Amino acid sequence: MLKIFNVKVCLLLIICFVQTSKAYNVSTPHVCNEQSGKCFTVILDQKLEWKGAEKYCQTTLPNGRLASIHSAFDGAMISSWFPLLSTDPWFGGFQTGTLPFQYTDASPMDYTNWTPGEPTLSCAQICHTTGNNAGIQCQQGKWRTAGYYDLAQFICEYGNYTSSLPPTGRNRLLYTGWLKKSLWLPFRS
Repeated sequence: MLKIFNVKVCLLLIICFVQTSKAYNVSTPHVCNEQSGKCFTVILDQKLEWKGAEKYCQTTLPNGRLASIHSAFDGAMISSWFPLLSTDPWFGGFQTGTLPFQYTDASPMDYTNWTPGEPTLSCAQICHTTGNNAGIQCQQGKWRTAGYYDLAQFICEYGNYTSSLPPTGRNRLLYTGWLKKSLWLPFRS
């Protein structure tokens, strides 16, 4: 009985979030942080080279870029999509020559979650499973690197980065779902 009640409460909360959400019409799974105005979306139906993925995010989404992951909280939002992925997805971390890793949006890489022994190549991916992925021992959620020309799914960020919403002391999320297939993906904390 309690399980049925919890399911009904979850569905009610999702419906409330959908009705109040102002998300862009993105037809992939996505989740938004109301406080920052930053949204993440996963591109499942395409596998592109790193530069192609960045271009896709820029040209398809408002203020779009490959995702910058600045906290474990950002990583946790993205991790809910791991079961949907068939590759380790690109995100916005990259390295030019011997310079430190940076993000495509020019924000600092102030949080890292590298797999032991990484980074070794130029572009950043997130391990979507634990095990040996392309010769690298991955742990789900940790970061690894790959060459520019490898094909992979990817995580974009988009949205209003000049949000004037007042700070609430905690990150509030708007679940805006998967519009194309009407499948809702809850955030797991």
